[in-house]
Amino acid sequence: MLADDAAPVAEVNQVPITADSVEEGVRNYLRQIGHKELSPPRMMSLRKEVLGRLIDEELIYQEALKQGEKIAPEEIEAEVDRIRKRFTAEDDFNAALVQEGLTLEEVRQGVRRFILVRKMWNEISPSDEAGKRIGWKGFGRNQKLKFIK
Repeated sequence: MLADDAAPVAEVNQVPITADSVEEGVRNYLRQIGHKELSPPRMMSLRKEVLGRLIDEELIYQEALKQGEKIAPEEIEAEVDRIRKRFTAEDDFNAALVQEGLTLEEVRQGVRRFILVRKMWNEISPSDEAGKRIGWKGFGRNQKLKFIK
């Protein structure tokens, strides 16, 4: 863990990316691969990868907002329902919200952001990953990015 998890480690157009959000991304990745930790060099590399992904995501999200992208409420609710269905009962879903310290409205906001980013990412460049990386390189050139120690 980093010293002050609430402290920003980077800013994208004055939107902070916190150490906590980087660590959350690291924890999610480790959970997906079934590990609790990796070697110190690999953990450092993973943190850099997660930070890069969070920066890309924020740039894409800001561009979606700038372009006036809209997501229909029905699309948001359909995604929330898919999340709900991962739980065996509504009470389990609600308990998970409480455990994560989230409200249903915060989940909807997160889902909206996720859909906007996914939609923009698919529009930015070709469908293959190599093409996305090439197309993405020029995308954020006029953006203000700041790394904080």
